[in-house]
Amino acid sequence: MDGAARPAPDGGGCHDGFRPSRARFPYHVAGCPRPGAVRNPTDEDLNMDEARRHHDMGGLEAGPVATGEHDKAPWEKRVDALMVLLGQRKIVCVDELRRGIEELGADAYDRYGYYERWMASMTNLLLEKKIIGVSELGARMAEIEAGRRRDLP
Repeated sequence: MDGAARPAPDGGGCHDGFRPSRARFPYHVAGCPRPGAVRNPTDEDLNMDEARRHHDMGGLEAGPVATGEHDKAPWEKRVDALMVLLGQRKIVCVDELRRGIEELGADAYDRYGYYERWMASMTNLLLEKKIIGVSELGARMAEIEAGRRRDLP
């Protein structure tokens, strides 16, 4: 990327093609008011124990949650600032960021920390929207890694 912001492809507003998860899976259900009518599934339709995705911890025992503030590391501040910029330029919005985090596999979701999930989601979204390319990303990562090696004693 040359540093200039590129608009999202096809006029890509943040919500193009995105619908909340229940709306993605309409079911034809007997008993709807008219033949062939579609309604969103209820918890009873889905058996929520089987339909629960890995990130969905709602209602489950997960232990205590640390609610206190902590000082952010410089890289975490950069990730946060990048998301602010992507949002201001209407390239990525919070709903898309959340969708990307929710789509991480269970292994990655458990292994990554909070801002690492943000980074993975933003990277995947920028690739998905063709704002950056895989080769461009790989080349930049190689540059960064080479720089780290030079800085090691």
